[in-house]
Amino acid sequence: MGSTYDIVVRQLDSGDGDGGSIIFDLNKQQISVPILPRSASEPGEQWDQIQHTDLHSFLYPTTLTFRLGTVDGRPTIAPIYLDIDDDVLQCWALVGRVLVDGHDMLCKANTMGLLHLDLEREVENMQKIREARRSHAMLMHVPQLLGYVTHAENGRIIGLLRQWIPGRQLAKVGIPATSVARRQNWASQIQGMVDELHEMGVIWGDVKASNVVIDEADDAWLIDSGGGFTNGWVDRELAGTLEGDKQGLRKMIEFLKVEEGDLETVVL
Repeated sequence: MGSTYDIVVRQLDSGDGDGGSIIFDLNKQQISVPILPRSASEPGEQWDQIQHTDLHSFLYPTTLTFRLGTVDGRPTIAPIYLDIDDDVLQCWALVGRVLVDGHDMLCKANTMGLLHLDLEREVENMQKIREARRSHAMLMHVPQLLGYVTHAENGRIIGLLRQWIPGRQLAKVGIPATSVARRQNWASQIQGMVDELHEMGVIWGDVKASNVVIDEADDAWLIDSGGGFTNGWVDRELAGTLEGDKQGLRKMIEFLKVEEGDLETVVL
């Protein structure tokens, strides 16, 4: 190791299950490192505020690995040098709005690429939908596949780019304050789109209100066909099946507080 590091640990904090932190000086620069518990699965506000100039720097950040130990009874931190592929050390994922050639798009990317089963399934489903649109001029409200994200060095597919739908999630709409006519229209649109997906051999999968977007024209859009399930919407044993979609649709109609017999076929 040719480089030398002047490291002084200033403070170690524990947090009763909520994580802790280490504050130390590295070459005269103070650094605070939060330590999150394994149960902290969702990023908080601080994560959301991080800004990245490009997608590659987000998915493949420079990573420094350190070892915490003691020397003569004093806590110390020493760098660890590992000759291992970066993809083995970390698995970063992104689902968010990006700007591509001046156009807003939704990006889903993962350093595992198509080895990540949800991403592989969604790419396959969106390809089926794109081919169906070409042959049948379909106008269903499912975002269009616009392109792929590829690794800068090896060219393999690590993500997709799809149409960005301005609007809000159905889960965030105040259902009791929404007219029956609007709720019936959304339910009819959702049911009609799911029927069309099934006709082309596509299972929606993770059926739930947060996977429906109500756009600025007050129309419903289906998003996220990567599979999975959510408790209270689709049973685990029915995930990724036709019966699972039907179960989720029944829950959706209950969520919208409409009667299934009142739904009409809606032309989108």
